Amino acid sequence: MAKRLYVCERTLIRRFHKHVGLSPSAYVRLARLEKTKFLLRSTTDNFDIISAHVGYQDANALNKQFKAQYGTSMVQWRRIG
Repeated sequence: MAKRLYVCERTLIRRFHKHVGLSPSAYVRLARLEKTKFLLRSTTDNFDIISAHVGYQDANALNKQFKAQYGTSMVQWRRIG
C-alpha cells in the first residue's frame, strides 16, 4: 500500500495512526474482531468456520484476541446473544 501511495511504510503508518487513531494492523485486527462478534450473533457456524471467515487460521488464536479485546470468550459472547 505504501508503494502505491509513494511513501515509505513508516510514513504510511504514522499518517494512518494520525487520522484513524490506530496502526493499520490494529485497525485490521479490530475489524476482524467486530466481524467475529457479528457472526457469533447472526450465525450458528462453528468457531473454526468463523475463524477462517475473518482471516484467522486457528480458532484458539482468534478466541485469545477476542477475550483480550472484549473480556469474554467467544463461547460466552454467543451464549449472551
